[in-house]
Amino acid sequence: DIGYFYYCGLRIFSVYGKYDGDDTLISYLIRTIKQNQKPLLTSCDNIWNFHYVKDAARAIYLVAKKGTHKSTYNIASNDNRKLRYYVEELRSIINTKVEIGFGEISCETSQILNLNVDTNKLFEDTGFLPDFSFRKGIEEMIGSIQ
Repeated sequence: DIGYFYYCGLRIFSVYGKYDGDDTLISYLIRTIKQNQKPLLTSCDNIWNFHYVKDAARAIYLVAKKGTHKSTYNIASNDNRKLRYYVEELRSIINTKVEIGFGEISCETSQILNLNVDTNKLFEDTGFLPDFSFRKGIEEMIGSIQ
């Protein structure tokens, strides 16, 4: 008898890190700003949540170790804010002189996605809190983007 099957559901939100694909927003921003070019973006007024890969991996580990059977967990940081603030922070880390092209790419209202992620259950059941601020994660990632 192996007992019952234990499982938890995971919703993983906007993980970024050293091995991001070239087509992700974070990689695009780092590459473009490092080359002193203006990134072209939507207005970036939607709410977003970026989560550094090392924190995401630790959160998943903690869910596997401490999660409640049949529960679903949001794997995300506890930093929900307008996307434009993430973009501006990233620019401040790399090159404050680069202009950001907010609003230079149009976006249909129906395409706007807001990620106002609630991580309370993750914290309550596992004690998870991120070790990496957005700034710290970007600083660790910068060298891997050419």
